[in-house]
Amino acid sequence: NMGTSTGIALPVYAPYSPPTPGLNGKLHPNDATAIAARAAAVAALIDIKARSTCETALGGVVELGGKTLSPGLYTATSTMQLIAGDLTLDAGSDPNAVFIFRMPTTFSTAADRKVIL
Repeated sequence: NMGTSTGIALPVYAPYSPPTPGLNGKLHPNDATAIAARAAAVAALIDIKARSTCETALGGVVELGGKTLSPGLYTATSTMQLIAGDLTLDAGSDPNAVFIFRMPTTFSTAADRKVIL
């Protein structure tokens, strides 16, 4: 799906346009779905900023495989990857536990790796 909630037009992707190669989903040009998605994204960013006081900085290229992490905000200055093993997220029996992974580039994973909660 693709949309905008800022009033920016999507002329190439307008619902009445011919199908666009590579676009598989619905268009939401400034409709209720796009506006709700933007509100959710803003709420998530506010939540992340509030958690930055308990941030765990992991450094440059970070391999998460083989690690067990507790709830929190984890940041990297480069990529994060899940190549060398599975990642376990230990919520400590908290059904409201939150895990946030923030990186400026990509998150890569091997095809056979798992994130276990």
